[in-house]
Amino acid sequence: MKTSKNSLVILTVTFFFASLSLSGCDFSAAEDALSNFDVIISLEEVNSYVALTVVDGQTGNFVQQQVNLAFFGQDSDAVIDMFSDPVTDLSVSGGIGSFGIRNALVPSDSNPIEVRVQVEAQDYQPNSVTIALTKTGQTDARIYLFREIQGIPGSETGTNSGNIGSGGVVLEDIEARTLPNPMNQAQATVSVRAGTQGTTATGESASGELSVEIVYFTANSSSTAVVFPGGFRGTVETLDGTLEQVSFTTAGFMSVTVTDGNGNEITQFDPPIELSMEVAPNTINGHTGSPVSTGDAIDFYSYSETGGYWVEEGESTLEGPGSNGNYTVKFLTSHLSTWSAGYNDRGCDSGVFSIQRNGNTAAITARAFSVSGGWFGASVVIPSGESDLTILNAPSHLTDFEVVFEVNGQEQTIQRNTGICGATGAVAFDSPINVIDVHFALDFGDACEALKLNDVPAFVIFHKRQGEPDVSTTSVTTQPIFHLDELGRITGGEITIPGLELGLTYTFYTTINNERAERDILIEGSEMFFDLSEDVFESDICAN
Repeated sequence: MKTSKNSLVILTVTFFFASLSLSGCDFSAAEDALSNFDVIISLEEVNSYVALTVVDGQTGNFVQQQVNLAFFGQDSDAVIDMFSDPVTDLSVSGGIGSFGIRNALVPSDSNPIEVRVQVEAQDYQPNSVTIALTKTGQTDARIYLFREIQGIPGSETGTNSGNIGSGGVVLEDIEARTLPNPMNQAQATVSVRAGTQGTTATGESASGELSVEIVYFTANSSSTAVVFPGGFRGTVETLDGTLEQVSFTTAGFMSVTVTDGNGNEITQFDPPIELSMEVAPNTINGHTGSPVSTGDAIDFYSYSETGGYWVEEGESTLEGPGSNGNYTVKFLTSHLSTWSAGYNDRGCDSGVFSIQRNGNTAAITARAFSVSGGWFGASVVIPSGESDLTILNAPSHLTDFEVVFEVNGQEQTIQRNTGICGATGAVAFDSPINVIDVHFALDFGDACEALKLNDVPAFVIFHKRQGEPDVSTTSVTTQPIFHLDELGRITGGEITIPGLELGLTYTFYTTINNERAERDILIEGSEMFFDLSEDVFESDICAN
């Protein structure tokens, strides 16, 4: 028997009477060897790794398109794939995946390992998140994507079009404006003046019809908070060109797309076009700590899709308020991006929020976001066996905030209006009914006698109640035990998954080498089978 830490690993191939070491982890060569020889791939576990989920911000379900990950930041050179090769990018399918950290780096609270992950998928706006590993073992991370020119609760959209003449010159004034957001009546506007010359991303003059499309995320909601590009703890390029780690709040952010009649994206404008955002009056001025007022300065940022961080563009002055009570801020730009009006600071940590589980042994999800004012959001998974939460690097000028804890269909909420720095609190869940820890026997099916492996690298299990959106999915951090035969091959295994409800059907997701499989299992008792045949069906890692 061998205990796996869902590890990402170094690859060697061992024969009867001979051995072969694969330099550079040429896995195609390994697959050729597997199909021609009786071999075993020996995989050495890695101590620290990330289980990542990528969720559609509109639907709450996993992004089904291929998702491409690119790694940046101070410790990005420590990222490895399932074969322990250093990687700068990876692809995952079905919205779940994993990557590892070299064993030479040992994360801790005093020495966190930080990696910025840039995430892209077809038809979605890019996004990024800075993941901080503070312990060995599994760290969970979630990133949200939203489809281009589609809103979510808390946002509104707007479009307009006009004609382009020779040389890419706009022939008439074009103004695109969103509808008033029903939550705060705020709107956003993009104004392109007649005589403006538009240039496409390929450097050619725009032609045909010019189309402007806006999505303005202005009202604080759990949906808008989680799709803020880069997350609210991230990197900013300052006006002097240096990169700094900061904590953000936003009064609103907008995604703007301008295309010509051939569908080419227009990325440069001469003279600049005007962006206008309405700002709710309860927005907290990050410089003063008080609600904004006429004449206050507010910072403008553009999002770098290639770098996965925000670029400081300068500041503007609040005008108004208007008849709807909102202030207006305007900014001129010659290029397009996602834009945010808001503030940043060095951040602070909350105190400890304690949780009385009362028998709820499953992982707990926690969502923290501001109740009013300049807003932020964060999503955290509290693994089984842990019962406290500290919110790290939150904006220090934040006043009102809310933390929502959820497990087994129960929710508990903490609200504070005295600032987040050092804030504490406690919640208690009701004792669950018919919730048990289930011991699963891992089975690879009749078609696979054994795996030509001594471990299953990057083996991560996620689960949710059947029928719930994927956003409710949590990972299993308990470790599997794999059973080996006399040749050192995996013939099966076992794992205990805590906190499952008896008589309920769960959807389980697994990812091996970042390829997703899923199955529905009715929980009928504390001893059950877990079928992994779909994960290895017709795979070269099967020994028959």
